[in-house]
Amino acid sequence: MLSRRFDAQVAPTVAVTILFGDTDNTLPFPISQERSLAPAHSSWMVIDNCGHAPMWDHPQLIAKIIKETTER
Repeated sequence: MLSRRFDAQVAPTVAVTILFGDTDNTLPFPISQERSLAPAHSSWMVIDNCGHAPMWDHPQLIAKIIKETTER
């Protein structure tokens, strides 16, 4: 995890949402949240009052985001 980066291409037809919690200590801003590595067509979100596991902190919101992403 520390020495690798995701560098594969993602087709523009694949909807991508990247999100981080505003208090994520595992992947902290700005060190681990490098937007230049994300596909250009990505939606980028920062969730307030959220740590590294947003699905635990905000399960209904994450379900909504997944649904909206799959509908794009």
